[in-house]
Amino acid sequence: MRALYTLLIATSLLMSCKKDKDDKSFKSTPIPTDISKLYETYGDANADTVWIYVQGGPVTEREYAFEELYDDGSDLFPFFKDDLRIYPYQAQHLDPNIASSIIFDFEDAKKEAAKSSEIVKRIVEHFKAKNKVVYLVGHSYGSFIVNDVLARYGSIARKTISLNGRIDMDNVVWQGFSKGEEWLFDQSGLNPWLNTSATNTTEEKNMRRLAAGLGYNRYTERYANTDLSDAIFLTAEDDMYVGDYTQHAIDFLQPRAEKLYVVPSIGHSDVFHPSMMKGLHDVIIKNN
Repeated sequence: MRALYTLLIATSLLMSCKKDKDDKSFKSTPIPTDISKLYETYGDANADTVWIYVQGGPVTEREYAFEELYDDGSDLFPFFKDDLRIYPYQAQHLDPNIASSIIFDFEDAKKEAAKSSEIVKRIVEHFKAKNKVVYLVGHSYGSFIVNDVLARYGSIARKTISLNGRIDMDNVVWQGFSKGEEWLFDQSGLNPWLNTSATNTTEEKNMRRLAAGLGYNRYTERYANTDLSDAIFLTAEDDMYVGDYTQHAIDFLQPRAEKLYVVPSIGHSDVFHPSMMKGLHDVIIKNN
């Protein structure tokens, strides 16, 4: 009888320890199975061409880059207006716990960031199944997501366009972000520095960890067996947010990618100047 009582006490203690451990683990939200809950849509649902835009950040706010207007209300990018524009949700949009959790760590960030890649892959496949011509565009953090889609799933869109991202991020930067720190680059885009003046709310630190959840990847290694002939990469020199491509990355991409643009001395988001975007759009369509 005493042995049974001892066993019951030990079992109860083990269950209590497991519960304590579970309570300190980040609770991940699954990706909805309903594809319509994974994106927002603008434009003509019957259009043959679909542009899937993966926003930067990572942030909890939503960005609709191709919907921008001039002050007079006219379209900044009228060349997209006859097509369907799709804006995927990312993991942090579907799961607010990512922004608010005080126990969200780098290992959680890697898993959640991979969800954003999975979401994009599902959306691309959904519209391809409808016989649409699909162009996948990512900017900044969104470029890391489309880079990851290429590495994980191959070239699944008609064209994949990576804007103002990095192929191999500096170790000190992604490692700092993995701890919730903010790192920037100097005006040359070559030398990273820790921004000790940055605000450090729980959300900001978790978003930085989420960025590191993709930034730690060495895509020059992960792309070793990936067909990049339908992929376009654009990087800006002197980029203070993600830094310049290394010469190693440039040498790696030039013989493999459809196109690699190294644009001199523009800001991190200047690719969205109407003339820049029109030129890029026309190159993509011309080489379709």
